[in-house]
Parts: sequence; C-alpha cells; structure tokens
Amino acid sequence: MSRAHQGSAKPASVSVSKRVLWRALLPIGLMAGIAIASHRPLPVDLGGDSDKLVHFAAYAVLAGTWFWALRGGARRGMWIVAAAISAVWGVLDEWHQSFVPGRHASVLDALADVAGALGGALAYRVLSVRWARPARSGGGV
Repeated sequence: MSRAHQGSAKPASVSVSKRVLWRALLPIGLMAGIAIASHRPLPVDLGGDSDKLVHFAAYAVLAGTWFWALRGGARRGMWIVAAAISAVWGVLDEWHQSFVPGRHASVLDALADVAGALGGALAYRVLSVRWARPARSGGGV
C-alpha cells in the first residue's frame, strides 16, 4: 500500500462506531417518548390487564430498535445487550411512575416490559439470522 493511501484510510471501527451512534438516536428517542408519556397522568384507564399487551409491544419494539442500532458493531450477543437495555429501562420507568401523581408502579407492568424486551430482541435476532442467510438455489428444471 502506498503512503498516500495509508494516511487517508480510516479504521473500520471508527466508521462502525459513528454508525452505531447515529442509529442509537432512534431507540434513545423511543426511550424519551416512553419517559415523557409515563410522566403524565393516564388519560384513559384501559382496565384489567389489557395494558400488559401495550407494555409488551412497546418494549419489544424498543429492544428491536436497540438491536438494529447495535448490530453495526460486534454481532454476537447484541440481542442480549438490546434486551438488557430495554428491560432495565422498563423497570426504571415503572419505578419512576411511582412518583408521578395519577400513575402507579406495577410489578406486572414491569414483568410485561421485561418479557417484551426479551421477546422482541430474540425475535429480531432470529429474523436477522434468517435474513442474512443466502437464498438456496432451487436446483430445479
């Protein structure tokens, strides 16, 4: 390699890190949206346990966006990191709600958040492996 090319080449880790930082804006934005929404009194009580589906879905999407943001770096284990970030955020959010007038913290909501984070991250992991596989040739006629 010539000297001219040696000085101009950026290490791959720098471009990957920048990509991960830019991608992280999406899940961070979702986390901010969740925090803002949970800082207000509930406008409508969904009643019963139907809100657990909302918790599960929200944290599954959050974990999926974290997986997407982090997959630009090392791929192994990123689904676990995405699930952990999302699950911890869910538990912290439930704790935060215990201080908000008109809201209450719920262990069942926190469990739904954690289950959604784990389920979402695992689903995105499985789908990413499936999408990354090359298509099989049919070998047909």
